[in-house]
Amino acid sequence: MEDINKEIEDFLKKRPNTIYSLRTISRNVGIKKRKVLYYINNNKDIIKCDSYDVGSSKRGLQLYKML
Repeated sequence: MEDINKEIEDFLKKRPNTIYSLRTISRNVGIKKRKVLYYINNNKDIIKCDSYDVGSSKRGLQLYKML
């Protein structure tokens, strides 16, 4: 369990202040979206971003970045 959390954090720390979607994170780490979402929601260092931050006006996009 700690390994998965570390993999996600390492991926997001490679490019700080870059916003990634849930699908991109799960694809690059190689873990199912369900598990990635669980670890992201329970991590205090990863925050959810608004869709306006990436230039979209859609609702409900699952976008995250490292603090």
